Amino acid sequence: MTVELATWLDKHRVHVLEQWGASLEAVRSGSSYATTAENGDVLVHEPSRILLHLESLYEGLIQAAQHNHDLLSARLNDVVQISLEQPANLPDMLYAFAQLRRIIRDELRHADEDRNTVFDLIDTMSVLLDHAIDIVSRCGPIM
Repeated sequence: MTVELATWLDKHRVHVLEQWGASLEAVRSGSSYATTAENGDVLVHEPSRILLHLESLYEGLIQAAQHNHDLLSARLNDVVQISLEQPANLPDMLYAFAQLRRIIRDELRHADEDRNTVFDLIDTMSVLLDHAIDIVSRCGPIM
């Protein structure tokens, strides 16, 4: 089923990436990313590092769906290493993967596919994203 997921992810790449980026941008520009300084100025934080790497992370997920986890591991390690220089915290990364899971699940539910195929793709995608989260959690300090 992983080849089918890789094919589906590749076919829907543009649409899913647009939705993923928009969902993360909406949160970034919301109150959780803006704070008020003591003098009353509103401080807007830098965009999450993950927002700048969505395409390469997505490509890594496609490769991982085809049993090649090297690219995904490398991309996630890159994001974490960059994060050490300019912090992107673990909750941001977990949120990003939760958003991607939700977007793909919603897209698959509305897909013109056999229901059993849809459920299999959703299950496979969940395992893949759990693997990505596991990689992130082992990469070292992110915060």
